[in-house]
Amino acid sequence: MSVRNINSGRPIFHIRIDEEGGVNEAHCPIDLSKREEIIKLQKQWVEVTKNEVLAAATVAQKMKSDIFGFGGELSRSKKKVWKDIKGNWPEMFAEGKIEVQVDAFIRRTGMRSKSEF
Repeated sequence: MSVRNINSGRPIFHIRIDEEGGVNEAHCPIDLSKREEIIKLQKQWVEVTKNEVLAAATVAQKMKSDIFGFGGELSRSKKKVWKDIKGNWPEMFAEGKIEVQVDAFIRRTGMRSKSEF
């Protein structure tokens, strides 16, 4: 998580998420032995995660509540900038642009054959 830049009084927030997991079973007709199926699941996982983070961030911005701690990160990394804007931070946070980057990797599957559903 970081504050990338402040353009025309509008901060740009960057959230990076790396997730890793496994698939133990599938209740649908999918062949988990095929790499392309795993890649498809990873892409879906990325989109779901990204949408959930953006939804939470949107609610936080509407409430002018920096629950992610971007202000704290900004105060540590760019002290001079923070000194100038800290009094107006709730409004600036609410107007900020949020960028989310998600990388997902399915490490293993628990199934040895194609699901029969």
